Amino acid sequence: MQIVDLLVTSPPSFAAAEAAPEGVELRIGRLDRVVPGDGPLWVALDWALEGESGVERCRALRADPRYARAHIVMLLRDDSVDQARQSLAAGANDVILGPLSPESLHRLLDETLPRQVRTEIGSRLQHGPLLVDTDAIQARWNGELLQLPLNEFRLLHFLGRNANRVMTRSELISGLGKDHHPVDERTVDVWVARLRRALKRAGAQDVIRTVRPLGYVLDLD
Repeated sequence: MQIVDLLVTSPPSFAAAEAAPEGVELRIGRLDRVVPGDGPLWVALDWALEGESGVERCRALRADPRYARAHIVMLLRDDSVDQARQSLAAGANDVILGPLSPESLHRLLDETLPRQVRTEIGSRLQHGPLLVDTDAIQARWNGELLQLPLNEFRLLHFLGRNANRVMTRSELISGLGKDHHPVDERTVDVWVARLRRALKRAGAQDVIRTVRPLGYVLDLD
């Protein structure tokens, strides 16, 4: 049984078991009241919070090592492209129209968890200086650990599997399992920018090349 902790900014109106996919034990707690465990960590942020915005809280979580790799879902107030873009730019992995429902949460968990922890167990992708370990959910560049949220980890893994090949934005959206969501293709630029910053911090310079107007390629020897 896979245990997943979901931390929320407002209690949902349903029991955890109603949203849990088969083989998953979902534990729901209040953000800032529960200490993250060792397993997969999810956070559901409301767009509007008391005293701050969900976008501000999202940025703060990404700066906190305890939540840097959490899967953050922003619960939008309106079906707004602008709100979605702001959320993804702040570090959210997914955006859905709030409030959180058992159906929407079940769908997100069922689509995303297999790519996080239940597939390619023990698989290691080694390509030149890049090592991606899907068992440990870790990536390294010349031995230097990359500090990556899960979304960017999955993006790097997908690019690594297709190294030296130009990937279109639509292919990257599909590769990350987000082709069923209304994701603006320009959102991919945000994902790539965050991945580039993480790679540069580890000493990798300009390994992700922009190929206008097609997409991106991970250049590896």
